[in-house]
Amino acid sequence: MPAPGGTQGFETFWESELAVGKNSVAAWEARLARLDRFGHWLQRRIQSGLGTHLDLTNSDYQRCARIQRLLNEWEFCLRRLLREAISQFLREAEALRQAAAAPGASPATCATSMSLLREAAVRLEERDGQLAQISSAINGYAHGTTGREVRLPAMPNFRRVVWVDWISVNPLDLVVEELKRVELPLHTFVEVGLEAALLRSQASRSWCTRRMVEILQDYWQQLRPRITLPLLDKDSVDAVLSSLTQRYASTMTPSRPGETYNPFFVRP
Repeated sequence: MPAPGGTQGFETFWESELAVGKNSVAAWEARLARLDRFGHWLQRRIQSGLGTHLDLTNSDYQRCARIQRLLNEWEFCLRRLLREAISQFLREAEALRQAAAAPGASPATCATSMSLLREAAVRLEERDGQLAQISSAINGYAHGTTGREVRLPAMPNFRRVVWVDWISVNPLDLVVEELKRVELPLHTFVEVGLEAALLRSQASRSWCTRRMVEILQDYWQQLRPRITLPLLDKDSVDAVLSSLTQRYASTMTPSRPGETYNPFFVRP
């Protein structure tokens, strides 16, 4: 369109052309904003299902997910099962120590307490074995892939059944001293060491979570160009926006009673 003659007509012409250009830019910015809002919403929707897909197809993701599940088992065993077993062992150890130190104590008067301590030692040995088995599985998955980010602390050297069998044939004064020597480290572990072990496990789980998020984000970045590259002109952008809105409108949360939520609509 040729510009009209005269200074005033020329200025009016270019003001009109500038307004059209601004409107065109604003329209494209609005489309891009809608696409961006849709991208964020779609990303959250896709990512909720990508985890399942990656757990079947990506070895690093699988490894981290399995480590996390094993860490959950390890923490439950430590927090509940091992704590209960240690508490039972300490109760029976204290009862035996008091019985062995009582006036007139003899192997016969301590027989019941010794038997109960042996049962507690059996249970403690079983729980310690469970933890060791889970730790071995975790180390197997983590070996050579996670450096030292995934690691678990060593458990104390718990007294086993053979130790109870040993003290049962010793003089009672030695039994009392042995029990005193064993009880203090166990009390310290319950009060301090157990929580420290849980913190180490939680740090390992957090590292796995961050690594899984990184893998998922990398996979999403590979998918994203397949969504954005075909959008080359106004008509294709509008067609895709319309199609996406229609496809997902029924699954979006209503923002007002009786109204379907549309993340691409900017309310005036």
